[in-house]
Amino acid sequence: SCGGKCWICKPLHTPRSAAMFFVVYGILLILIGGPIFSASQSVVEYTKRYDNICPFNSECITNITLSEDMKAPVYIYYKISEMYQSHRRYTMSRNAKQADGEDVSESELESTCRPAV
Repeated sequence: SCGGKCWICKPLHTPRSAAMFFVVYGILLILIGGPIFSASQSVVEYTKRYDNICPFNSECITNITLSEDMKAPVYIYYKISEMYQSHRRYTMSRNAKQADGEDVSESELESTCRPAV
């Protein structure tokens, strides 16, 4: 027993050890960040507004023509802006079958979605 005075318990931080730590840490971050940055450079982002094409509260079909070829897999994200909805009201009025794209009867929606939003 060293009585709490072991050199292992109290590492000596010298400028050299601190510099080595930051160099090793920096190299590690570069090795991780390089592939991530490279992958982010190949992202294709396209935005299309359709609120000026389709009437409010109606079904709308619109075509999207892209000028660039994209490699699979292609991920599509849907952006809704300026929607101020209570999360609690949304979760209470959500139907899992409808969210999965299944056809759901209006009576089932009325029974599972309260309040209907």
